[in-house]
Amino acid sequence: GDKIGYMPAVTSVTQVTDVTKEPDADLHSNIAMTSAIEHLNLLGCDMKSSPSSKLFPIYDAPSEEMLDKIRSNLDAFTSRCNLALEDYSSLKLGKLFYGTSAVSTTTKDLPTKYDQIEEGMEIIITNKFGGLSALGLYTLACMDSENIAKYEQNGGGGMQFANITQAKDEALKNLSEPHFALGKIIAKYCPDFETTYDKQAHITAVYPVGPQGVFALGALAELANVQLIINKELPVRDEELAKFVTKEFLVENATASLNGCHIIVATKDVANLIMEELSKHNFAPERIGFVEKKGSWSVSFATDLSQFVASKVKLARLTGTPQRHD
Repeated sequence: GDKIGYMPAVTSVTQVTDVTKEPDADLHSNIAMTSAIEHLNLLGCDMKSSPSSKLFPIYDAPSEEMLDKIRSNLDAFTSRCNLALEDYSSLKLGKLFYGTSAVSTTTKDLPTKYDQIEEGMEIIITNKFGGLSALGLYTLACMDSENIAKYEQNGGGGMQFANITQAKDEALKNLSEPHFALGKIIAKYCPDFETTYDKQAHITAVYPVGPQGVFALGALAELANVQLIINKELPVRDEELAKFVTKEFLVENATASLNGCHIIVATKDVANLIMEELSKHNFAPERIGFVEKKGSWSVSFATDLSQFVASKVKLARLTGTPQRHD
């Protein structure tokens, strides 16, 4: 029939959660559903207003009692967010699992024009990198209470366990509560379906950061086949905590990020408008670099990232050959 837009579909699983919670706690399924919503928001879908928005939970548990509790949690989340739920029952494998597939619709073109990224376009980060390190520290402290003393003795004033607990709570809240404003902002700067894209008025491309953290920059560079220059210190949540966990090799990637942290590529004028919109909705956007060249891919850093990237081998492999780490 007549095409009026797109219906993107995404799938997510719960990768990060609070392991101190009961196995059937609502937090686990909330995080999986929120993650799927986040990716649809990034594509410019307005989940709240689209009548086709729908969540398809993928879940399992070892007992019927736990399955009933999970179903109750799913209903409560979708009712609170006013979203449609299609429940096709559990996987029936008897193992604990949380995931979600989700669909929505948009009458805008998608902000995925990676082939039209040009030299000089700016790289925006919609919010600070990081935020997940506190979850790792908190879990380690629950496993061995002696770790609390180690944090406070070796990490400085910001490493008090009360601060870690607060950061952990904020991270979990972020992961389990959808940010619907993001979808509206992205859609505002996308052309209408099958109309002309204008680089001076529209977003060229977006890319999710999530658990990849800083390594998402390399994934974007490879996808678009461009060379990126990161010319300022990366903004990182809970910076003192991030430096500590990297120095002590307590987490693999201190830049692994919460929801709301994504990469946007756009011209300078569009970047100005997007950053203004994001700031109004409690995001903390920043320009971190620009596209230097097309035709090969790499990421070059003009500032010292050693306190956040523990393995130079990983960074070298990420940025391809040749690479520069100025």
